[in-house]
This record gives sequence, C-alpha cells and structure tokens, in this order.
Amino acid sequence: WAYDTLDNPIFPGRGTVHRVFGEIAVPGSDLEYYKLTYTAAHYRPITKNITFKLKADLGYGDGYGSTTTELPFYKNFFAGGSSSVRGYRSRTLGPKDLGGPDPTLPVGGSSRVLGNMEVLFPVPGTSEENKTMRLSVFVDTGMVYGPAENIDLGELRYSAGLAFSWYSP
Repeated sequence: WAYDTLDNPIFPGRGTVHRVFGEIAVPGSDLEYYKLTYTAAHYRPITKNITFKLKADLGYGDGYGSTTTELPFYKNFFAGGSSSVRGYRSRTLGPKDLGGPDPTLPVGGSSRVLGNMEVLFPVPGTSEENKTMRLSVFVDTGMVYGPAENIDLGELRYSAGLAFSWYSP
C-alpha cells in the first residue's frame, strides 16, 4: 500500500509519501514467517530551491506456526551503508555471528529502525533547470535488532555529513 503526494518522483521538493509492505509465507509451507515494513517521508520547501526532508523506516519480521520460531536468516533486516545509515559500511549495524569463525560477520535481525533528516539544495554553479544533481546536509540514524533483543533507542547509531546525488540516464 502506498500514499504519495510528492511533486516529483526523483527530486521531490514538497509532499509526503507513506509505504507499507507486507510479506507472508503461506501457512503449511516449509518455513512460516511474516515481514512488515513501513516507510514515511515528508518533504517541505524552505525556499524555492532548498527542501527539508524527514524520513523514517521501521521493519519487523518473525516466524509463526510449528515450522520456525524466527524470521529465516535470508529474510533478515540489515542497516549501514549508502541506502540506510551513511558513514557505516554496508550491513554492519546490528547482530554479528559471535559464535562462528568470523565474529565480525553481520547476520542481520528481525527488526530495524532507521531515521533521516536532510536539507537538500542545488549544486552551486548549476543552472536552475538542471534537475539531475543536488547536494544535501544529512543526519542518519538506525540499528537492527536480533529476535531475542528488545528495541532500544539508546543503541541507535548516528552519522552526519554532506551528500551528492546525481541521476543520469
């Protein structure tokens, strides 16, 4: 399900988007699980060319029935990297395989909390018609939690920085 009032699908300057995604394995399958994700983003213009963006992404999954007691490992949530919490290597936030041969191996988790605030603006020196590039100043936060862990907002990791976005054909 999606609700979208964005004024531009690639470089929005105004509007709101809500997305709910659900996945469920058919009862009686080899593995029985469900997974839910909710994403919300709001874009508000500060000036004609500067936009404030606020975004949240929440996810939860678990097993049900008699075949599994948790989310299958290949359906786990991950965080870290350019599409979630910039400044951290991809998939590095959250539970690790502490009992395995590599205790730094990320294994993901059954729940995820992500947040983002950005101020988006055009690249200085580009024309106003150029809608393929823009800069932003951002603050990202997030964490992934394992099936036995409670969501603890005190464990969230943060990053801040300057980002460059370029869309080409």
